[in-house]
Amino acid sequence: MITWGGLASAAVRYVDADAVGAGDGSSWGNAYTSVQTAIDAAVDGDEIWVAAGIYVGATLTMKDGVDMYGGFAGTETARGQRDWFANPTILDGQNARRVVDAASARFDGFRVTGGSATEGGGMFSAGRSVIIANCVFHHNGATWGGGIHFDCSHDVEISNCLFHDHNVSNSGGAIYMYNCSPRIVSCTIVDNTAAVGGAAVFGATASPVLKNCIVWSNSSSIYAPIYVTGTATISYSCVEDGYVGTGNIASDPLFADMSNDDFHLKSQNRRWFSGGWVSDTVTSSCIDAGDQFSFQFIGFNY
Repeated sequence: MITWGGLASAAVRYVDADAVGAGDGSSWGNAYTSVQTAIDAAVDGDEIWVAAGIYVGATLTMKDGVDMYGGFAGTETARGQRDWFANPTILDGQNARRVVDAASARFDGFRVTGGSATEGGGMFSAGRSVIIANCVFHHNGATWGGGIHFDCSHDVEISNCLFHDHNVSNSGGAIYMYNCSPRIVSCTIVDNTAAVGGAAVFGATASPVLKNCIVWSNSSSIYAPIYVTGTATISYSCVEDGYVGTGNIASDPLFADMSNDDFHLKSQNRRWFSGGWVSDTVTSSCIDAGDQFSFQFIGFNY
């Protein structure tokens, strides 16, 4: 588990692209309109809450000990009130720059898209202990690591995230890692491509742990979609073409509508669809196939 020592006087700093108040980050009404301005003003132990909207600009540089949360409507008084599905907080690199430089902090509830870089189009993390949760990494490009590039990072955790539609000219379509052992739990890694190898996950001298994940429809020209020069421990996961490990399956996950970016899993016992519940004629074999002691992922729509 990763923890940081916060300060007793820790504050919440608010960001809303549409705010028209004082702009000092003290409340939703007086929120900053720039995420980076909030990061620069924050100190160890502060939290940054970012309202739904599209945020563009230079690469965001996170700060150690300053946790970042997206998915707010802009009225919440407690973090638990947010709904990051209903309130997409989009960080857009506009296909011109990397989106985020990580720090030792939590990054939670964001959609990272349009990133472009040599290493890590969506996010780059070098020697940092970062927690990434409840995020969508979509349509980022790079040479290595379209979604995320981890370089000698430590104590990395990724949970309940979607990695979709990345393209790299070398390796690591969704995730590239060097000399680290990230824990990846309850994630869906789908429809990513790599010219060389590891369209889903590429690890150089790495030992990743994947549990309760779906790894499907990823395409590499030379090496396998999961390619690690180390030891990958994969369990209770759905991996196309199979992968040796406890509880793994290789059945079609039966996404609700992959062509329209709906990665919920089909279920005869109902699933969520466009504001309502629907029942399917089939049930995905991924449902209830995960480790009951880990959070089980049930699908994305964005």
